[in-house]
Amino acid sequence: RGSIPRLGVLFVSFFPFSFHSYNFLRLFCFSFGFQPLLSESACLTCHQQQHAQQHTMAEDATVPPLDIASPYPDNTVSFDNRAEDHFADVEVLLPQSAGQPPRTLLLHRVMLSRASSTFATLFRNEAVGTVHYDPATRRVEGLCDASVQCDVMERWLRFCYGAAIHVEADTAVAALAALLWLRLRCGACQLQQMLESFIVRAAGHSIQTGTALLLQCVECPACHRSNNSNNSSVDQAVARRVLTRQNLEFHR
Repeated sequence: RGSIPRLGVLFVSFFPFSFHSYNFLRLFCFSFGFQPLLSESACLTCHQQQHAQQHTMAEDATVPPLDIASPYPDNTVSFDNRAEDHFADVEVLLPQSAGQPPRTLLLHRVMLSRASSTFATLFRNEAVGTVHYDPATRRVEGLCDASVQCDVMERWLRFCYGAAIHVEADTAVAALAALLWLRLRCGACQLQQMLESFIVRAAGHSIQTGTALLLQCVECPACHRSNNSNNSSVDQAVARRVLTRQNLEFHR
């Protein structure tokens, strides 16, 4: 089940309305470990399609955002505060678009390491993937990549300073990837569970939102249980929410 499910998801994401055969649907279901959803005698008639439409995701539904209060002390006034009396002791570089210099945030090692196990590791001069801390320049570089967006990472860094985080459906998978990278020290907060539940709920609001989230999960290594140690299987949960018999048949 390594690459087959992801290939199937790419097909449904790019061609959500082009399912033409019963055999293709069976292959789709088996690739995700589902039991067969359709039999050859179970093809929906026009009347049944109209009935299924009532249970299919609404096309015009909106997804309410997720707001999460920070459990950390309110030090938001010190976030990227360049006044000397705020004693920033680390520069976090966030890459910008091509041709532009990186954006620099002036932050504090004690606050970041208190909130994030990953930053605590960095400040012990241990690289984490492509991210490293240089004690000579007091800079953290290489923070963002294809799955960890810089604007989303900045919101989580503000969260470490006591600010609430606002998550929209279109950035929820990126927010989960950044959260799993940071490894925040807040086990009782159940932040991962909250985000994963939000992603699965959002996937059920419309077929467009669902397929977009499914593709984002496929492209996010942190979302695959087999590829990480975070026990995240949100990609499978989203697939089960989106790849229902009604959706596959009605949107063929």
